[in-house]
Amino acid sequence: MPTKGERPPKDQHTPMEFHPDLGKTVVLVSRVEGERKQTETWLYDLGADAWTQVKDAVLPFAHGMNYNMEFDPDHRVMLLVTGGDGTPTRVWALRLEIAK
Repeated sequence: MPTKGERPPKDQHTPMEFHPDLGKTVVLVSRVEGERKQTETWLYDLGADAWTQVKDAVLPFAHGMNYNMEFDPDHRVMLLVTGGDGTPTRVWALRLEIAK
């Protein structure tokens, strides 16, 4: 889509899952700059065709190509499972709430 304004960096492998409490899709984007590896959290609002970066939800690793992300309706969190290729399997819980 020809989205104007702020956009996440381009990436080939982006876990995505709709977050019903926020009404937006959560998108995780790895950013590797030399030895620095991290994953940024972005929200996409389809109705507004707008992206927002959640600046205080940066994960301390690049998620790579082996992942699965699901919304846990009981705990109201996004669960990200990563691992493979010699990396141990890990589960990360990401709690995102509507700003008050």
